[in-house]
Amino acid sequence: MSRAGSNQMNPFHYLHLPDQKVDIRGSQIALSFRYTDGSHATAMLAVNFIDGRWPKIVQEPEKRIKEILRDDVHGHIGTDPFFIHLVYLSSIMRWWTNALNSIHEQLIAYEIRLQDDQATQTASTPYHQDVSRALHAIAAHLHRYTSELTSIEDTINAIVELHRSALLSIESRSSGAAFERVEDGFDHIASQLKAAKDFELELEKKIQNSLALLFNRIQLGNDRIMVANGTAMQEIMKATRDETKVSRDLALKTHKLSESMKKDSLSMKTIAILTMFFLPGTSFAALLSMPFFSNNAWLQGLSRFWVWIVLTVPCTGLAYAFYLFRKSRNATQDKEIELC
Repeated sequence: MSRAGSNQMNPFHYLHLPDQKVDIRGSQIALSFRYTDGSHATAMLAVNFIDGRWPKIVQEPEKRIKEILRDDVHGHIGTDPFFIHLVYLSSIMRWWTNALNSIHEQLIAYEIRLQDDQATQTASTPYHQDVSRALHAIAAHLHRYTSELTSIEDTINAIVELHRSALLSIESRSSGAAFERVEDGFDHIASQLKAAKDFELELEKKIQNSLALLFNRIQLGNDRIMVANGTAMQEIMKATRDETKVSRDLALKTHKLSESMKKDSLSMKTIAILTMFFLPGTSFAALLSMPFFSNNAWLQGLSRFWVWIVLTVPCTGLAYAFYLFRKSRNATQDKEIELC
């Protein structure tokens, strides 16, 4: 069997029905007809363009014509030369009926599968895309079938008019047996054609229903995915809020730690300043209390307190000056780093 391809979107190509395992291919039949009134002889040339892979279908009208000529011993229909047209038209309508029924069965198969697929949780699948392409291809072919059936209707009307006007002068017309049978056959073909056109319109409506069902199925799957995505986003947002809360608590604890470190730094700075204030005085006091200075004759006559003042005050001032210099220099370097 042929595989569905992109050329099926062209309504002048074949139409593949996978579930029915058939291909609907366009074909033409040309009839060259000649009737001699005097000898009552009929000559006909049939050119059949049906695909040769179906020889039984190609040869079916020819076999029916031979059977009619063989079995019609009383001339009920064989004496009317237009029975040949009747045979080919009846075969054509049979082909059209079978083709439309195959399309109908294929549409039913699509609908059943789509309805069974409603319960699944998946979104659009490759199968849905294939069904969409197939339904649009069938719709394109049905639009062409409308014009084809209209053309057949015009052909039948023209043949009926020719049949009525051409046989007025034929002697067998007076009996009316063969004429009436063929005329009734044309009426039956016309009713079959009307039924086929109505059936084709029903199939077009059925395709619209199938497309609506398909789009509803795709939309339903997409909605389910959107709901699932929304639930996942809610979980993510909840986790983000929890993470933000943890980060806020961590920042608060870090701020408290920095405040504590700042207080510790201030305490250490205060201790360092006090140490710097008392260190020169205590150092010189310890130095002057050593025996070396007690046994020195020159220092024995002086007040050691004033010596301690003279030594302590300048050294303490130099220590504070050096501290302030380093502090100012560090502040300047920090500003330069921030500007860079």
